[in-house]
Amino acid sequence: MIENSMSHGEIVEILEPAIPIIDSHIHLWEDREPRYGFDEFRVDIESGHKIVGAIFVECGMGYRRVGNERFFPIGESEWLIKVDPGSLIVKGVVAHADLMLSTDVDEVLEEHFRVLGSRFSGIRHTTFWESTGAVNWYSTIQPSMMLSSPFQEGVRSLARRDLVFDCFVSFSQLDEVYALAMAVPEARIVVNHLGGPIAVGAYSSVHDEAHSRWTQELKKLSEVPSVYLKLGGIGMSYYGHHWRDSDALPTSDDILRYWGPVLRECIEMFGPEKCMFESNFPVDGNGFPKNLRTLSYAQLWNAYKRVAGEYSNVERNQMLFNNAKNIYQLKEL
Repeated sequence: MIENSMSHGEIVEILEPAIPIIDSHIHLWEDREPRYGFDEFRVDIESGHKIVGAIFVECGMGYRRVGNERFFPIGESEWLIKVDPGSLIVKGVVAHADLMLSTDVDEVLEEHFRVLGSRFSGIRHTTFWESTGAVNWYSTIQPSMMLSSPFQEGVRSLARRDLVFDCFVSFSQLDEVYALAMAVPEARIVVNHLGGPIAVGAYSSVHDEAHSRWTQELKKLSEVPSVYLKLGGIGMSYYGHHWRDSDALPTSDDILRYWGPVLRECIEMFGPEKCMFESNFPVDGNGFPKNLRTLSYAQLWNAYKRVAGEYSNVERNQMLFNNAKNIYQLKEL
């Protein structure tokens, strides 16, 4: 079944609109431009696909500014409860806590749980650090954090509470994720954004070599039972997509022409039972860091449905719905 839908001024034919989807990775904010709050996200999810819920992932919104610094991230959870108090859209929350606090992070986790209740699904402490300097976002991130004893103790604290560790890294750090998974085998680890296949800076001239290293490290990681992969991040300009300077939004054909082989490669490595699709909106939709509208929410999910549709109905539903629901233990669904 196909429906016509208007999405940001474009007519989009929605593929199989009755298929339920959990968007496993979104951000919301009101304190930066372009604004992407609850209302803006609702416009996107009402563009035709059956988005039954989403997982909010930390992005530094609404932090506290006074008191003990370790509790500053609790402000983001408090803000989220205010904008979506009835779990209308956000069914799970991956909040932030400084895992370098080791076991002292327990107090922060308890505060997140006090605010979020059953919606508290996990923690993301971004460790993205690129030795070539191709991409580095946060001056506070140091190399090899995931190999340190304090960080690993922090991840053990997550595992004791059955919380997920969301992991955002460059592909050059996938060996560190593997070491973390070996050190804390009881932890569920979800690798964000295809495992960080950076294609700019020093890697722009050695694409084949970088892709080979990404494949090798991701394949090794895929064999760890406790590690899962999010299929997304494809709108970020650091990943080298060719439409980033185009005036026209790409169709699902355009998306698949460029990203289809990579998405299929990831699914073959991890298996449909360990993959989940993510929009990474508004980041993917704005071509971060350019802040230009580069992807349509409707066309993105059309492309993902087309990839998922190459597998059995059970496997398709795993990648679009069930894996996110089960791995993040979404009790609202």
